[in-house]
Amino acid sequence: MSGQLRISVDTVQTVNVAFQCRVHIAGGQPGDDVKIRLSQSGGGSPTYEGYCSTTLNGSGTGLALFDNVKLAGPGTVRLVADGAQSAVPLHTGDAQIQVTT
Repeated sequence: MSGQLRISVDTVQTVNVAFQCRVHIAGGQPGDDVKIRLSQSGGGSPTYEGYCSTTLNGSGTGLALFDNVKLAGPGTVRLVADGAQSAVPLHTGDAQIQVTT
C-alpha cells in the first residue's frame, strides 16, 4: 500500500516573494518519521528545493509545512512534492503555479 501527497498553495505567486506551502500526507504508516522534498520544475533560476520532516499521526496522516518558499520566474512552474524518506512509498503530488513579477 502506498500513501498520497497533496500540495495546498495559492496558484498565483510573485517572483522571489516568500510564501508558505502545505503538503498533506495520507495513507502512510502510523508513527512514521517522514521527510518530504518540495522542488520547483520550470521557470527561472535558481529553482527552489526544500525539505521538511514530520511524524505521521495514528491514522497515518500528517502535514509538512514549508515556510519561506521562493519561486524563480516569471512564468508557469510546477511544484513537486515527493517522499524523500518514508516507511511506505508516497505517491508524488504536484501543483501548477503562475509566477508573476
